[in-house]
Amino acid sequence: MHPNYQKIIKTLVPPIDQHKYILIKDGFETAKLPNEKFDLVFSSPPFFDVEFYSSEKTDSITQYNQGDQWYNNFLLPSIKKANEYLSTDGHLVLYIGEGKTYKYLDKMVNDVNKFMKYNGKFFYYYDDKYFIKRFFVWSKK
Repeated sequence: MHPNYQKIIKTLVPPIDQHKYILIKDGFETAKLPNEKFDLVFSSPPFFDVEFYSSEKTDSITQYNQGDQWYNNFLLPSIKKANEYLSTDGHLVLYIGEGKTYKYLDKMVNDVNKFMKYNGKFFYYYDDKYFIKRFFVWSKK
């Protein structure tokens, strides 16, 4: 997918601004990020055992194939890391659904509420697929 992201930048971003975009091919929980603050972090992490991107050893489901292990070593650390990189008035928006065999959304909201301010959620509905996407929103405390 990395080359496709580069194509998106080249297609949608004026050449003079393309240097502002950095693609990092690594798991978010371990990625080395620039020392900057962001107003918005938008993410759609894997839904544990619902989405499989590859069987590479760096994928979260490959590294952490048990629900609690995945939650404690990938999902929650990734959210905490996103919070660290938010500006004072920054927001985190997560599009995430439940796993098939491991249910974590209620726990995630409760845990994240301990260090971020919960602003609620919003929904996107696909008319032709009868599918609702749920987005959770937090702001920096």
